[in-house]
Amino acid sequence: MLLAAKPLGYELDDPPRNYWHKLVVERTQKHINASVVHNTGKVVVAASTTEWGIQKQLFSAIDRSAAANVARVLARRCLESGILFVHTHFDSNELASVRLQTFLDEMKKEGLTLGELDPILPRRIHDP
Repeated sequence: MLLAAKPLGYELDDPPRNYWHKLVVERTQKHINASVVHNTGKVVVAASTTEWGIQKQLFSAIDRSAAANVARVLARRCLESGILFVHTHFDSNELASVRLQTFLDEMKKEGLTLGELDPILPRRIHDP
């Protein structure tokens, strides 16, 4: 419902922390891990190819189909827990990855919005 105050962070924060929920995707040599992290640093929702139910259905735990399936599972878990918008912060090298593009496309197809809405700021007395 976006009623909580959105932290603005500091100008020198790298990466910036001005989000409610952030999408984190990690790829190791054997697995793909994805999670949604709250601005306090706690993991809210996670999905990984290390989970038995996901791993059992996959031929390989690091290919494009694994990324797509982890994205589907994570998106459904987010929607079931009430998270509709997720902040993404990837650099241009990461966005060039085919697996990450597949991951983000599947998240969109499941109905999760990549990008957060602007916060509702309090009205000031001198505003027109």
